[in-house]
Parts: sequence; structure tokens; C-alpha cells
Amino acid sequence: MDPSIVARLRESFALVAQDNPVRITEHFYARLFTHHAELRPMFPKEMSKQKMGLASAVSLVVKSADNLSKIEDALLKMGARHVAYGTKDEHYDIIGNNLIQTLKELSGDAWQEQWEQDWAAALKLVSEVMIRGANEHIAKAKAAEAGKN
Repeated sequence: MDPSIVARLRESFALVAQDNPVRITEHFYARLFTHHAELRPMFPKEMSKQKMGLASAVSLVVKSADNLSKIEDALLKMGARHVAYGTKDEHYDIIGNNLIQTLKELSGDAWQEQWEQDWAAALKLVSEVMIRGANEHIAKAKAAEAGKN
């Protein structure tokens, strides 16, 4: 990823997270369930662990933005795990757009339009790897099932 994009991702994340990335995920989930109530059943009733997990994942992406290939294996595994939650390909766009809007809302007047493009590019790369992980998981499960018959 281009160094200037990496710098802007880190700048915008630091501004919004204010040393507490859970601040982002609390707003993120409130916004998600308001605008996409149909997704609420996919998540646990108690969201503390979920919020921490997302905060950690977003923090890791920001930290590794200059070399996303070093977290590719983790993203593939994450995508595979999301199959069990019922995650579909189209959910990745919803989640990505919701994260961008969350960052924008929490940034207030400090938000820069370029950040939206930067986050969209980064989240597209992350989503592509996670979807690949999900598809590989599904293919392996189908192959294992076919081998039983």
C-alpha cells in the first residue's frame, strides 16, 4: 500500500480512536444495528468481547497497513471463521461502509474526504483476503463431505 495512504490511515485512526479503539467499535455496532437491524442476529447478545475483537482487528490492519501480506494468514483464518457466523460476501461491503461512516462521524469537522478513499482501498484489500479465506474453507468442507460419500 502506498506510504501516503498508510500515513493517512494511521492519522485518521489515531484521531478517532484517541488511544481507545473500543470507542470506535461501540459507535460502529450501534450504527450497524440501527442501519442494518437484519444483521443483529448474527452477533452475540453480550457484545463486549465482539467489540474488543473488532477493535483489535482494525488496530492490527492499521498497524500492518504498510505490509498487509504479513497478516494475510490471520485474515484468511478470520474469513474462514466468519463462515460459521453466516457471513456472506455482500456483508463485507456493509461492514466496510459502516466502519468508514463511523470514522467519519467520530472525526467530526476534522474528517478529510481523502480518508474515505484510503479506508475504502484498505478495507477492499482486507475483504478480498477474508472472502478468499471463506471460499477456501467452504471448498475444503465440500471436498471433505464429498469424500465421505
